[in-house]
Amino acid sequence: MKFRFLVDEPNDGAFNMAVDEALFLSASEPPGLTTVRLYGFDPPTVSFGYRQTLEDAVDVSSCRELGVDWVKRPTGGRALLHQHEITYSVASPVAGVFRGFAVRALYDLVSAVIRRTLTGLWVALDPAEPEAVRVREPALHVPCLALPGRHEITAGGRKIVASSQRRGRRAFLQHGSILRRVDAGLWAKIAPRGRPLASLRAVGIDELTPEPVPRKLLVSSLLLSFEELFESKAATEGLTRLELERIPELQRKYRS
Repeated sequence: MKFRFLVDEPNDGAFNMAVDEALFLSASEPPGLTTVRLYGFDPPTVSFGYRQTLEDAVDVSSCRELGVDWVKRPTGGRALLHQHEITYSVASPVAGVFRGFAVRALYDLVSAVIRRTLTGLWVALDPAEPEAVRVREPALHVPCLALPGRHEITAGGRKIVASSQRRGRRAFLQHGSILRRVDAGLWAKIAPRGRPLASLRAVGIDELTPEPVPRKLLVSSLLLSFEELFESKAATEGLTRLELERIPELQRKYRS
């Protein structure tokens, strides 16, 4: 199965979400492109799910004072501070290795690739749990990193990868954060006003290894893992002309 592997420099939240949506649209339309993208956020940015309001996610005045941006995701889930991480996205038609997979199975398949990568870098992870436990839905202001689930990648009961997904009729988009460090202090300062921050059950990979994993090594290891999944070498071409044309309009949407 052919796929593109893109590695982007850090950018603002509106640009990053615009690119991910452009990739999702390309996956949804003929010929149906599959893309794995790695990127980051600059400045630090809170993304929040399509079911949340901005007031559920952050205290806007504190974000402005501290130079933290915000953006609404095209996917679900809860507020997540993008800061010390490598962010990933996978946009693909529901075809090839993904054919016939339900939403949860797609999520688990992509997560398994990331799990294999981190294990190969000597990050001690908890065993994968095949079934998620159904729990009462928490309040919308509870942040993503306060809620590790059995279907997620964890270490010592703490979330180490945070992901969300959007599924269409022909394609899906899954994106998320591979945490390197967790700044609980900044989280506490930008928590929604009047809603104390729940304790974060999260940890970064650099907090679990004797020395920080070089970014170049993490990127190359993820590339190899996805090449194994797709049984194909990654294509090196960048964004298509149509994707480049779509991004400015999508940016305006995410900045609104």
